[in-house]
Amino acid sequence: MLERLRSVGHDVGADGDEGGLNFVGALLSAAMDDGEGDQVRLMREALDGSGLPYSYLVFAVTAALQTLLWARRSMSAAAFPLAFLASSPLSRATEEVRQEGPTFPEEELLFRGIWVGGQIDYGRACLQRSFQSFSRSPEGVARVLAFHARVTDGAASMLAERHGHVLIYVARVRWVEEECLAIPVQVFDGPVDHREMEVLFPPFVRYELEDDLRLSSADFPRGAASAAARACIDELARRWELPTQRLGEVGAPLPGALLAMLRREAWIGANLPHRLLGPFVSIRFVRRVELPA
Repeated sequence: MLERLRSVGHDVGADGDEGGLNFVGALLSAAMDDGEGDQVRLMREALDGSGLPYSYLVFAVTAALQTLLWARRSMSAAAFPLAFLASSPLSRATEEVRQEGPTFPEEELLFRGIWVGGQIDYGRACLQRSFQSFSRSPEGVARVLAFHARVTDGAASMLAERHGHVLIYVARVRWVEEECLAIPVQVFDGPVDHREMEVLFPPFVRYELEDDLRLSSADFPRGAASAAARACIDELARRWELPTQRLGEVGAPLPGALLAMLRREAWIGANLPHRLLGPFVSIRFVRRVELPA
């Protein structure tokens, strides 16, 4: 469904009259830009191409996300139920409720992975037109990537088969900031045993990257971090004020599962098809996620 939305040809900013949160209006404006009715018809055809009314779902999810962000901006950081939204409901298989603790971290790293071709157009990669799904753990990203790789004849699975290349965004969010656009949505996933720990950003956001910081599997020859990789991680820890008590051990500020993916090791629990084991991984660090002015 989200892939269909990305395929619709439009490029607009959000409506500033509602504090940059009028995504439904932005979608409708995008549809109407090039002629009354024509773009609406094209958007509906792109979304409902399989005969299912995905357009209704897209606008409903957009409106729901817009409502949550409005509510968040009208409430104090302490009052907004971030921990509840990040929880998993009762799992019948395990008969336990996976919930966040009574407090929620003030800031943390988020991760998003997509299958890409051999070359990455970072200009396009920084401008998003659809909902942006991140995870609060690299393991969640690995499960989502494995799921898309197993979808027969899907665009992602064909990219995975042809190029075996994954782009991972690592973003830092400060949940207590009023302008934070990230909303945890794990609670809506229902009772599951393997959490994605999903977080959504609204459509039309722009990624501001750390232009001078990047990592890839090429920086880990034979599984060992190169001097350049160590320098990149140390600088990231300094710039983002990540934990530094173990900086002597390469990758200490980054999760071990993320480093394992860089080393092209098996993705534990992700059930990646055997033919796609050990894909090449590129990582870009997102300094800021924002809506266009």
